[in-house]
Amino acid sequence: MEFHREGAAGPGGEDREAVMSAIPHNKLREAGLLKGGDSLYKKLLQEFLRLRQLQSRHPVRWNEVVKQCIALLDIYIDLYVDPNLESCGWLVPGLAALCSIMNKAAYAADNSQDETADFMDDDDVPEDEETQNKYTKEVLNAIRPKLGKVRGDEERHGAYIVLLGQSIKRCLQLGNMQMAAGFLKLCDSKQINFSRVPRGPIVNFRYYLGKLYMQQEQFEQAEAELVWAFTHCPEANHNVRRNILECLIPVRLRMGKVPPLELLRKYRMEHYVQIISSMKTGNVSSFDKAMEIHERILIIHGTILCVERIKFIVYRTLMKHVKEWWLRSGLASKPNIVPIAAFSAALKWQSDSLFDDDEMACISANLIRMGYIKFADKVGLKTVSCLFIFKAFDEANILFSITD
Repeated sequence: MEFHREGAAGPGGEDREAVMSAIPHNKLREAGLLKGGDSLYKKLLQEFLRLRQLQSRHPVRWNEVVKQCIALLDIYIDLYVDPNLESCGWLVPGLAALCSIMNKAAYAADNSQDETADFMDDDDVPEDEETQNKYTKEVLNAIRPKLGKVRGDEERHGAYIVLLGQSIKRCLQLGNMQMAAGFLKLCDSKQINFSRVPRGPIVNFRYYLGKLYMQQEQFEQAEAELVWAFTHCPEANHNVRRNILECLIPVRLRMGKVPPLELLRKYRMEHYVQIISSMKTGNVSSFDKAMEIHERILIIHGTILCVERIKFIVYRTLMKHVKEWWLRSGLASKPNIVPIAAFSAALKWQSDSLFDDDEMACISANLIRMGYIKFADKVGLKTVSCLFIFKAFDEANILFSITD
């Protein structure tokens, strides 16, 4: 997801103009950057024209486009941190546009590399993991050293936010959560002057930051960042707002907050309707079917792991219904004591005929750890640990309660 003004297209279309059109020429004149044969601006313009030439080729050699974007980024940052430049905020939109082009070019280069490998014999396909997502890694390695150049000066925090957001995005694309988590230390809002950042780049940054918190299951922080990004994104940017919601809705579902149906319909997100229904009813079979049908779109948005774990909420709801039924049946000797076999029977009926009490014990242990339910043994009448839950349940009844 990238937030730019209307008209921005892919690297082979109107995006070619994005970098230079984002730089006001009156600012260049005021800064004296249009003068002098060896000015940084002249070098920037030369490299940009070179980029245009590479993009105009048929077919486009995306690997060369990536390398040219990296060269252009080096010059752009040198211009941005030039001490003779009194005001540099007007350069931020151009930097954001350049990063967007670079991201799309790296994606295209990696895909074209994969297609080439498909035509090779199995013996010729490189086994080194370094060749996977090669150009996305090159872009990340080009961006990271630039963070130190713009971090210390508040006047240049606009570029810092753009580059930091792009770094988090690349780590998420690569699945490198360890490196992505390292960037959280750099995201202290007390040390960042957001007033120096245009709205577009900061919406992108807080979206990627919220997505990172989601991946780490820090849902309160994720919700705060994603809500900010959504509320500050103009309504005209419908697709961008939808991308933000694709992360915000799973986060809130994990917190037990259900979105209104009208919102899902407005942003064409009906794939959550069956999932939400399963959460409310405890229908495990319905949840599994919904995940199977909508797996692809969840993978595209990087929310598949977060949504899959909603199944534990479905389990919790089912177990709550089983407890209520057990009390109504007249079989309960005490109000809160339910045999584990009752829960196993419900799951066996809904999902798998081979489901047994041991699997129920595993699910229960996870529900305890996640804080969705509480168990206690009949003898001690005190909360048990996740390890203790794996005792021989065939000889035990369980004191059962559900946290609301």
